Amino acid sequence: MNSSTYCVAQLNMNGNHLVPDQILDYSRANGVEVLLLQEVPTSGNRLVGFDYSAVRTVLSCKEGSARAAIVVLNQDIEVVALQGLSDRHFAVASLRKRHGQAVVFVSAYFKYSIQTHIFTARLGLILDSIDQDIVIGADVNAHSPQWFSRPGNNTGSARGTHVESLIAEKHLTVHNQPGRLVTYERHGMGSSNIDVTLTRGGSLVNSVSEWDVLDITDSDHRTIRFKIRIGSGPEGPAIGKRRFNTRKADWDRFRWVLAQKVLGDPETMVGGCDVVAGALTRALGQAMEASMPRSRKSARIKPPWWDAGLEESKRRLNNFRRTRDYKVADRDQFRVLRNEHLKKIRRAKMESWRKFATSINSDIWGPVYRWARNGSSKSRIPSSVLREDGTFTVTALETAECLLESLIPRDVTAPIFEHGIVERERPEVTEAEVKRAVWRMAPNKAPGLDGITAGVLRKAWGVIGTPLTSVLRECLRRSVFPDCWKTAEVVVISKGQDRDPSLPKSYRPVSLLSAPSKVLERLVVDRLEEETGGALSEEQHGFRVGKSTISAIKSCLDWVDNSQEMVVGVFLDISGAFDNLRWNILIRDMMTLGASDATRSIIQSYLTGRRAVLSVEGATAFADLTRGCPQGSQLGPSLWNLSMDRALVTNNDDRVKLVAYADDLAVLIAGSDILDIQGRARATLGALRDWAELRGLTFSASKSQAIPLKGGLRSGFTVPFGAQDIVAVDSVRYLGVELDSKRNFWAHVSIVAGKSESLYSRLRAASSADWGLRQSTSAVIYRAVFLPRITYAAEIWAKGVLTKKAIKLLGSKQRRALRSLTGAYSTTSTDALQVVAGQLPLDLEIRWHVVRTRRKAGQISEEEMSDQWDRLLDIWQDRWDSSVKGRWTYGIFPDIRRRLVLPLEVDHYVCQFLTGHGDFNSKLESFNLRGEAMCRCETEDESVDHVLYRCPLLSAERDRVIRQIGEDVWPCETKVFMDTRSNYCALRRFAREAIEAKRSSDRLGLVPG
Repeated sequence: MNSSTYCVAQLNMNGNHLVPDQILDYSRANGVEVLLLQEVPTSGNRLVGFDYSAVRTVLSCKEGSARAAIVVLNQDIEVVALQGLSDRHFAVASLRKRHGQAVVFVSAYFKYSIQTHIFTARLGLILDSIDQDIVIGADVNAHSPQWFSRPGNNTGSARGTHVESLIAEKHLTVHNQPGRLVTYERHGMGSSNIDVTLTRGGSLVNSVSEWDVLDITDSDHRTIRFKIRIGSGPEGPAIGKRRFNTRKADWDRFRWVLAQKVLGDPETMVGGCDVVAGALTRALGQAMEASMPRSRKSARIKPPWWDAGLEESKRRLNNFRRTRDYKVADRDQFRVLRNEHLKKIRRAKMESWRKFATSINSDIWGPVYRWARNGSSKSRIPSSVLREDGTFTVTALETAECLLESLIPRDVTAPIFEHGIVERERPEVTEAEVKRAVWRMAPNKAPGLDGITAGVLRKAWGVIGTPLTSVLRECLRRSVFPDCWKTAEVVVISKGQDRDPSLPKSYRPVSLLSAPSKVLERLVVDRLEEETGGALSEEQHGFRVGKSTISAIKSCLDWVDNSQEMVVGVFLDISGAFDNLRWNILIRDMMTLGASDATRSIIQSYLTGRRAVLSVEGATAFADLTRGCPQGSQLGPSLWNLSMDRALVTNNDDRVKLVAYADDLAVLIAGSDILDIQGRARATLGALRDWAELRGLTFSASKSQAIPLKGGLRSGFTVPFGAQDIVAVDSVRYLGVELDSKRNFWAHVSIVAGKSESLYSRLRAASSADWGLRQSTSAVIYRAVFLPRITYAAEIWAKGVLTKKAIKLLGSKQRRALRSLTGAYSTTSTDALQVVAGQLPLDLEIRWHVVRTRRKAGQISEEEMSDQWDRLLDIWQDRWDSSVKGRWTYGIFPDIRRRLVLPLEVDHYVCQFLTGHGDFNSKLESFNLRGEAMCRCETEDESVDHVLYRCPLLSAERDRVIRQIGEDVWPCETKVFMDTRSNYCALRRFAREAIEAKRSSDRLGLVPG
């Protein structure tokens, strides 16, 4: 095996926002693969200037105060962030090349205002926690002859002594070389060597070469560049994972190649189920290889806005830096040149951003919406995780193995299945049934290891429809699930940004399976549900037709309302439910519920010999599965329902109710007093614990919750649960709804009100008067995203919006969305925003959603729904009539019903004239946003009324409006602008001309005075 060499650059960036482009440009040109950075410029929790798909960054912390970072530019390097060892001033990561050993890199910043011994102690802890070789790039802010730095004072020497002691104690090697440029130089502050390159490990003592100091950025610190050779290491196993770019597929060639493989040689499709399934899978893969490119990681580091003009500007700047004394004698001239370059960069970035933001109007659900919904892309670098023994993983392979072991539990021995299932039926499978199964799957959902998606199967159907049906029919007849379809690629998904990334349980495993295998699973599911569906409890609401989260919540609350006693709700948490279920008991549950011999037999085959594969940064861990229902499979939910059904039938007490949605289990207990309830809870929960233990499951008492739901009980009492107690609280989140003990749902309204704020905050950044998100596009997002998020399960909690404080809160949270719909100024009242946008106040929107839901369910007639709509509009009209806000808008839209039938296209310009809030000196002065109220015509204060009707500077623009409206009615009432489409268009044109004329005048300095 060969050793591997890393090309590394080390730099204190001094927080300079120009430096990222400079260091990246140098790195591209000179093959630098790893950057060890200090005093990094950050924004929020991201590193500024490194937002490229080919760049991976490890920040020293995620709270926005990171002072160090490691940046990896070579996509072939495995990277694991050692977050457990990192803090604000230290970024730590494990790196490994394909043929090399893992090596730990540390970027360290010893801040001058903090005593050095604090940093040396912290670095000592990092060194003690790691067995691997270590490379350290540090700004130590200290002096010592060891790194050729002469102290300017006693303080610098004392700091150096602390670092020297650490070097000696931990057997570190200093790699700084004499005769190079100093690493730090600042005009008026002197110069020195305070940036140090260190390594630990016998094999690294002589491994550093070409160590040099370069003056290539605007930072006060110079760049250290070196190469380091790392010893060879084992090469991890390959898993044969394939991903294809189906958007660039040549589908005609795909079908031709596939036909040659499948139909051209009939012998390839002859044999047992395993043989034919394998041949069909290989044929699909070969056809994909021949007709479409593989998906590849982007290697682009240069930003999309970079052009030839910037390249030339950069060349002039770099040439000046090389040939002139840019830090002293020619400093002023250099600053002019640098600022011109920065101005060009900002202009190019803004133009690129405008183009990106505007693209949402032609592709609503594309990249701009995804950015607005999710924010900037998160780090793609996995974190090291904590093992059970308290140590952290270091390498990618260790991390993959730890995650797989923690998230996919296995028994020591494989389960023993029932034998002798011989009375198998011979279920027929038609080609139409298989086609329905294929078309039921999302076409672009992530595929398994073979890269075959449901969309590919659709494109291939004309060729493989008959042979695929044939092999699936044979699989069902013989009760065989092919081995080639039993390997799942496991990907881990974070359970939330608030979860500790170093804990394995902060992740949820999802199995990516071959699309052909999921087709066979669907056929099995259909038969299983047909055989057992009638026997399942009505109180399992998950994964069942006609059931939902809402039906589960409603079942709970209806039972509480019908009870005449005190009621306590206990909401149980099953630890890793889907991943721990024992298979032999599952098969027994199937038999109890009436599954046929044939179905049980093929499910036994499905469960036998399954494997899981999990990759972290290319390092792969494998596991043989012995329990659990794969999350992401077609069969998993149905199998889980069978086992959960056995939990629901454990209850024989009519004063206890069990309700399940997937693995969420609600236990409702009624009783005459708390002692009665606690006694029933002890018996019920004990039976559930027995059910769980038999199936290899455990309940987490610490994550389970209890709440008083009826009878005046206060929180704080306990519910016995084995050796632990569950303490009752005031509110619990159940299936997305916040249930509170008072049943007024104020807690839920408060949470709902804050939804989508971040979405609209980002959309605001993608909006301007003349570019970006159009108001019509925003209206689509409002109806398709904002309202469904808000109104989820509203039929359960809608009574919570009837109070004044709820109406006010919801209105305030609706403002951001309404401003996006209208382009209105932030000073515009909520009352006016709702009318101008033509959108119901949010509390009324929630109530209207409930009415429509009831109509859809057949609970009310069409006439009753119409009456309810009229009542809601009457409520809105009463509010609008009595409001003291938005009175200018009221003059234009006095009638709510009339406004709702007007198909108005609102933009930033006309909205100012519809609301009276905008670029009007009088209005801005009233908010202390403008120094004076006088119009630039100097005849009176500049209000919307003055600009529209009287300002002499806009006579020509106004004359065009008068010709449209009619001289005989001018000056007209403002509501006349809404009488006809042409009247409104005249107002829109005047609004744009008036605002643009004022802005042009302001730019030229033509202001009153």
